Amino acid sequence: MISKENTPQITTIIPTYKRPKLLVRAIKSVLNQTYHNLQVHVFDNASGDETKETVLKISQEDSRVVYHEHDENIGAVNNFNSGLKMVKSPYFSLLSDDNVLLPNFYEDAILALKQNSEAIFFAGQTLRITNDYQKISGSLDKWKPGFINPPMGLIHLMEKGIPIWEGVLFRRKVIEQVGFLDPENQSACDQDYMMRISRHHPFFISKKPCALFFVHEESWSENRQLNVVLSTLKLRTTPWLHDTDLSPELRMRIKKVFNSRRNSSVQHFVFNQTIIGKNKEPLNTALKILKTENDLSYRVISLIKFAKYVSYNHLIHSAISAMIKNYVQLKKKFIFLKGFRNYKENKYLTVKS
Repeated sequence: MISKENTPQITTIIPTYKRPKLLVRAIKSVLNQTYHNLQVHVFDNASGDETKETVLKISQEDSRVVYHEHDENIGAVNNFNSGLKMVKSPYFSLLSDDNVLLPNFYEDAILALKQNSEAIFFAGQTLRITNDYQKISGSLDKWKPGFINPPMGLIHLMEKGIPIWEGVLFRRKVIEQVGFLDPENQSACDQDYMMRISRHHPFFISKKPCALFFVHEESWSENRQLNVVLSTLKLRTTPWLHDTDLSPELRMRIKKVFNSRRNSSVQHFVFNQTIIGKNKEPLNTALKILKTENDLSYRVISLIKFAKYVSYNHLIHSAISAMIKNYVQLKKKFIFLKGFRNYKENKYLTVKS
């Protein structure tokens, strides 16, 4: 265990809004790090509930916890940025109030960054998981561990998946050289930030689990609309398609990734929200795309046409929806059991309370 020092080397930023019970879990996951030389800054987005009392109670027990309260709700992205503007330590990390860090994260990250002095951030494996542990996947499953140089870091982020920032430890110079989050990217501001950083700076990848990302009904990832997803996808991809400092071959790879992400997003939302559910917004968005763009895959086009037919026949829709739901439940159980073998070490899934 690393001994405590006087000056905090890591600032953990935890924005929060009306989730005091989950917030306690998040804070404790930081305080339980094997690396102790840190400070936790909680930024309350005018919750108006017991959040303030809860955090102040923890701070009385551990002075490393600092509470900040906004007079009014300034939005999720601006709340993150308010935390970034206060970072004074050499390193920082960003933690949503509903997620947690695994105990050795900071110790492993600090060691890797000291051994790789040019890396601007360390990215460890973040496990996506439901509250009842029925689904597991890793944010870095497609990656190989090691040191990544620009501009290939940007390409790899697009092709292999963007590291979830709960498992990322940044150097402070990220703020000095890249700046803050872009509010225009809304719920995809984290992905945009990682892409902007990786375009010009090297980083280090580790496959060791460092954080848990809980997927639930209140999380950003579960409350998106297809039109918003596609607009932010275009917003964060367009600059790189027009980046003339990138070779034509790399820009072609980016275009290919964009088309693939767009197709998979349309397929995901139309299937889950229109065919299985009763939400017609994804279908209406997909139909508009079908009229204006000619490079959708045959599979996506067929799904859109099928969804259009099903959505206008209530009896057929109900029967197909019920059948698919049963199939999906069986498939989820299979995927969970299969995926659990990859992360079966209990020590990775243990969070002290």
